[in-house]
Amino acid sequence: AAKAHMRVGKLLAEEGRSAEAKASYQRAMDLDPNDLSIKQLYFRQSVEAGDSAAAVQVSEELIRQAIVSKEYEQAILLCEEVLRLSPEQNECRLALIQIYQETGRRKELDEQLHYVQNNLPADDGTADRCRGAVVRGPDRQIG
Repeated sequence: AAKAHMRVGKLLAEEGRSAEAKASYQRAMDLDPNDLSIKQLYFRQSVEAGDSAAAVQVSEELIRQAIVSKEYEQAILLCEEVLRLSPEQNECRLALIQIYQETGRRKELDEQLHYVQNNLPADDGTADRCRGAVVRGPDRQIG
């Protein structure tokens, strides 16, 4: 049944019926909450609809799964999309710091750390978590 809702959602999305497509994907997720492909479609539809709250809600698991699977480019793209929609999503910044450190992307790592140090309030706690992540090293997951 979940796959049927997913197929209906795809057809509705192709017809430009975003709200209905998103609702169909939501029903599919309700029926099969562990299917990442459904969550991916829901995420994409939410992004296209400009629904940052819905996109952020489902993105966390997608990003985590991409990191665990070492699909770093996918995780980076997801994080960048979430941050474009909702720049205050600091968990995405933490994920990017982890990815950039694990993959040796020093320039991008420095850019994220610079952003955190210059744009987050001192009492936020995220800056300390970011610095701690870098000190711990690439073999320790952030979270």
